[in-house]
Amino acid sequence: MGHSRRVPSSRTEGRTEAPAEPESAARPAAVGEPTVARRVLALQRSAGNQAVTALIQRAPAATPAALTKLQQLLDDDKEEAAIAQMGTLTEDEAKAALDLPNLRKLAVKSFNDAEMARGVQSLKGGSLLQKLRWMIAEDVTDLARVWPLLVDKAVPANEKTALYPQNDVRSYFMEICNDEEMASVVDVLGGDLVQKLHWMLLEGTSWGAVIEKLNKHTSKEQREKVYEFAPMRGLFVDLLDDAQMAALVQALGGTLDQQLSWMAAEGTNGGLVFAKVRQAPDDQLAKVTDVTRKAIKKEIGKDDYKRFIEMLDEQLVTWEQKNFKTKEQHYELADENDPSKGWELKKDFEWRTKYEILYRRNELRVRVRIKLKGESAGEAHKKIWRDGIANRWNNKFHIENDHHLALVFEPIFTDSNPHCEIELHKPPIVRENSSNWYVGPTANADPSKPPDTTTGDTAAHEFGHLVGLEDEYRLTKSEFKRLVGRDPTVADQDPDIGYTVSRLMSAGQADVEERHLKPFIDWLNANKRSGEKPYKLVAGP
Repeated sequence: MGHSRRVPSSRTEGRTEAPAEPESAARPAAVGEPTVARRVLALQRSAGNQAVTALIQRAPAATPAALTKLQQLLDDDKEEAAIAQMGTLTEDEAKAALDLPNLRKLAVKSFNDAEMARGVQSLKGGSLLQKLRWMIAEDVTDLARVWPLLVDKAVPANEKTALYPQNDVRSYFMEICNDEEMASVVDVLGGDLVQKLHWMLLEGTSWGAVIEKLNKHTSKEQREKVYEFAPMRGLFVDLLDDAQMAALVQALGGTLDQQLSWMAAEGTNGGLVFAKVRQAPDDQLAKVTDVTRKAIKKEIGKDDYKRFIEMLDEQLVTWEQKNFKTKEQHYELADENDPSKGWELKKDFEWRTKYEILYRRNELRVRVRIKLKGESAGEAHKKIWRDGIANRWNNKFHIENDHHLALVFEPIFTDSNPHCEIELHKPPIVRENSSNWYVGPTANADPSKPPDTTTGDTAAHEFGHLVGLEDEYRLTKSEFKRLVGRDPTVADQDPDIGYTVSRLMSAGQADVEERHLKPFIDWLNANKRSGEKPYKLVAGP
């Protein structure tokens, strides 16, 4: 008929074809070949009636006349008549026709793409897989011609999902579909999330298409099964970048170990890892395997890995190194050597505040690393200062939302990476500040004598400066209100000048107060985990 034909592409070679009927079912016995009657008689004589019955049950039926006619029409290149004949076949005849390789070869030879599509669609029987294999053999490359088969409401759901294990069918759709089309094909086929994503990834999909598919599958079980299908991780590693992989595992759910192992396989960074661990449930931290830890170690820096291990083993959630200037003003003697010169308002008190704040799942910890220089301090001196700070700062308040957090302030005397330095002097004590303390030989061993060492209460006051608190003595009215939160009263008047709060940040012999802790609670609430309720300060340990 002069039709333009395409030579089928090499992709059809090696495909698993549907089982074919034996060729002997459609041809007469050759001359000299025993007839069926003779074979039956011989078998009956040698093996008995039971063997004869079995032979008859296995004997193929003769080709129906309708298929013989279809074969002749195709052989004669009468395409329109052949298509019409295909439409007249019964359900059983249609299935039988689709199962015959020779008939399919004739159809491929006779039909063009449009004719093959019309002919297959006209069939009233046969499975979706059988029909698609005829389309594959014809090399129909236009999805629009295949689409009616996929959306046919008469096709049972199990016939559609039965396509997923068929490698030849999958390869066919990979060739004729772009990203968007493949996403539509798997939606029509149905099946679970793993089946759909597998076909999409093999075709070469996009991150947007993956996210869209995940959004349609809200089943926790289906999402987590993605981890169990071995090829998936490698396919996603090839497709995604660091941030996309982190977003993918967030969408999939699963265990923290599964999420981190996939992120490490793709390549990740400290920030993405921290964010993942931060949001993980408490019971997932210890379940991160050594294999996954080592994989993460290869991807992030030494310092980041140290923090990562703290997050897993010490329940660290987040942290920050604070570094800012603190400035205050209050009245001082114009000349300390001559009190008669009176008082003046000094506005130039300024220092650098540095500390580390750490939010753990069971506590909020404020840590100050202090380098001591000048005179040598023994362990007895350091114990006085540590105990004095703990006595005034710790166990006075805790933090609550749905659960309890301890609030801990920790001075660490060290020469390694200090936040501040304190110069130590020999007694007699003149006046301490946040940068100058005293160490004496008795280390306050005899409380009946004047102290020759900076006391624990003084250390607690100066520690307040190290974490950003201002002095609360000899203040102007406006400064008093800013720091204390109320107007001063007569009782707040300082005997020298201005107003004083006789508490921790003035006399030093008092416990920390709620208002002093507001900056730390504000930081915690600004850095709480997603979904956490706001924290509040509560009196008591």
